Amino acid sequence: MGLDALDMNIILHLSHYWWTPDNLPYPSVERIAKAVGVIPRTVQKRIKALHELGIIEREERRHTRFGSDTNKYSFKGLIEKATPFAEEKLAEIAERQKAKAERLSRKKPKLTVVPGGAA
Repeated sequence: MGLDALDMNIILHLSHYWWTPDNLPYPSVERIAKAVGVIPRTVQKRIKALHELGIIEREERRHTRFGSDTNKYSFKGLIEKATPFAEEKLAEIAERQKAKAERLSRKKPKLTVVPGGAA
């Protein structure tokens, strides 16, 4: 999907603030920058790039014409882009489980009672 380590760190940090589907995360750029160890401007640039790639969506929260609150972030694009990979992985897991069950069903030992066997 064209993500580098910094992008993944930003996404992971944002996800730590996302507890319910209807309450999107909204940490500040400064908080994200401090958590991932870069300057705020770097985070701003990477969030803009993630937005342009369609990975995350930003919702500005303006209160007055002179001030604003932190942006809210949605992972809708990331979820849509990751879904085919997840479905492929789930199919692989199901196939491995089926193959394992078939192997185990063939390997069942056939026990017989030996007449007059030692105790």
